[in-house]
Amino acid sequence: MLKAREIRERQGKSLEDVVRLTSISAGHLSRFETGVARLSQEKLQELAATLGVTIDELLAPAEPAAAVASTKEEMSV
Repeated sequence: MLKAREIRERQGKSLEDVVRLTSISAGHLSRFETGVARLSQEKLQELAATLGVTIDELLAPAEPAAAVASTKEEMSV
């Protein structure tokens, strides 16, 4: 899975929110976030701009779920 989903969810945006703000279909965006599909350079730029991040950040591997959970626990202490 790519960091794109983590970024989107951290911002409180749903898949549908991003679809409304971009020209990327829900199915394609979902497949991209899980690493099954790729986006064109144009779509990557559009998604990065919509989420306010770089393309490199979108394409970074997602953190393992355990690491995300421990980070959230540390933040709440």
